[in-house]
Amino acid sequence: MTSATPTGDPDYDVVVVGSGAGGLSTAIAAAHHGASVLVLEKADVCGGATAWSGGWMWAPRNMFARADGVDEPRGLPRTYLEHRLGDNFDAPKVDALLDGAPEMVEFFETKTALQFVPGAGIADIHGDTPAPVPGTAPSGLGR
Repeated sequence: MTSATPTGDPDYDVVVVGSGAGGLSTAIAAAHHGASVLVLEKADVCGGATAWSGGWMWAPRNMFARADGVDEPRGLPRTYLEHRLGDNFDAPKVDALLDGAPEMVEFFETKTALQFVPGAGIADIHGDTPAPVPGTAPSGLGR
């Protein structure tokens, strides 16, 4: 990865530290909404921990799941996460995921060049957990 050092006294609306999925998503969304953005990464590759991932993510209640007939009520993935997370369950964070995941998938699919591959055929590796939800894993690998 090449390094770019801004000259002069740069002024950015948003500075993102880290180029993982969260950092780059933040940078793209901010730039889409008109902000000037600087992404800083200490590693020699872009992508952080996601640089070597398979690209799959769990995004409950997303548009692809609904299109494939998986229209789960909000409580289903919430129950699933309560059982999977146990003492680490944090209701406000889970609620933020359940609200934001569908919006995030739709934003990247409709407003950026990133195109998802529906994941209806991906089995839940924790399928014995109460309230497993099939078909909620779109991939960012592209079509």
